Amino acid sequence: MRNGLRSWALAWSLVGVAGWALLPWYAIADGIFSTGWPTRILTDRDLASAALQAMVFERPWLLGPGLVLLAALIVVLRGGTRAALGARLMALAGVGFLYTVAQGFFLGQPAVGAGATLTVTGLLLLFSTGLAARGFFRGDAFVAGAVVLVTVLVALFTFYPVARILASAALAADGAPSARAFADRLFAAKIWRLDSLRGGGCGVGWNTLALALLTAASTTALGLAFALVVTRTRSDGEPGSVPSARYTGRQWRCCGCR
Repeated sequence: MRNGLRSWALAWSLVGVAGWALLPWYAIADGIFSTGWPTRILTDRDLASAALQAMVFERPWLLGPGLVLLAALIVVLRGGTRAALGARLMALAGVGFLYTVAQGFFLGQPAVGAGATLTVTGLLLLFSTGLAARGFFRGDAFVAGAVVLVTVLVALFTFYPVARILASAALAADGAPSARAFADRLFAAKIWRLDSLRGGGCGVGWNTLALALLTAASTTALGLAFALVVTRTRSDGEPGSVPSARYTGRQWRCCGCR
């Protein structure tokens, strides 16, 4: 692995380990920037880091992320070929991330704190570094990290809430699945009414459809405009290109000029 990617992998491993071992795993009521928690992190169950939670406060399931990050740290320090290191980082970080998310959901974990956030971020960026080492995104660790983080954030804050809302729409008042309750909510008058034809307001379904169509049309037009700008301003001397200056070593010459 190139020294740059290996350095990034080492840095993200240390960031994840620091979040797991030093910072509160669960959210603090007064916030991470409050001054009271550092003096009580060793004795207060709600303020302890994941390492202390696992070893002192009898929550052994929180050992998992730390063990994965320590294993990744060892893998990076031992070195190896670029492809092999990339594959190992992807496997370790992927398993660590999925395990951390799964135990949080299935065990009813409280709101995540700075420690959990830093640990998960380290795992995701280790995974993206592994992708770059394997040749994805042309080996660019920054692009790989940006794509991975944006993908996870969109899934977490967009697709997951929407999926929860859609799932709850199919539940009756007693919490049991009900096709009739889903149909009643899906075809409710407040969603599909067309009162705007009589001077009133449209339902949210039509408003959402109109917004989607306007967004699609405007972004397509903007993309077309940028494409035309790029193709019409090439400085390669072809017809329609804009002349540009080039330094030849002795003097400036105008490229594209006849």
